[in-house]
Amino acid sequence: MLAVVLFGVWWSFQRSTGAAPTFVVPIPLDSLVAAERMFEAATRRNDLTEALRWQQRITAALPRNPLALRQLAETMHNHHFAIQRPDGTPHWLLRNSLVRAEWERRVLQLFDSSAVVADDPADRALAHYWKGRSADYEGLSLDALAEYEAGLAIAPDDTTLRRVRDMERKRLAAEP
Repeated sequence: MLAVVLFGVWWSFQRSTGAAPTFVVPIPLDSLVAAERMFEAATRRNDLTEALRWQQRITAALPRNPLALRQLAETMHNHHFAIQRPDGTPHWLLRNSLVRAEWERRVLQLFDSSAVVADDPADRALAHYWKGRSADYEGLSLDALAEYEAGLAIAPDDTTLRRVRDMERKRLAAEP
């Protein structure tokens, strides 16, 4: 009986604080291809909430897959702007800056995790590329530049990283 009461108190607390569910049911491994198609379709429709649900389950099934971790991070980052106003401008879906900051912290953790589990240096460099893109989108040009530089240290021949690094340098040089 005590266990039921404690569960009820915990459940009430979770619902009242708006805390995210602590457990995600992984996609069965034999259903991953279909789940990836559902994720891609939701992303194309710009249904970021649905895309996030699918990618969370895919990542739960593949917790050491750098691509799955990066896609979850990208989807969470894009989820910030899941609502569009009638004039087409994005609007924050998350309710306040503290919640947005917590989500962005989680995004950066996922990018870091994708680099840690990656066997391929190109995958590790991609983690820095996406961290840089996220920082750039948030207006953090110095952080973005640092991530692009870190990615180039791993993959010096990556032309995309070189291009975005050079663009970021030009932008910073032009600032007063």
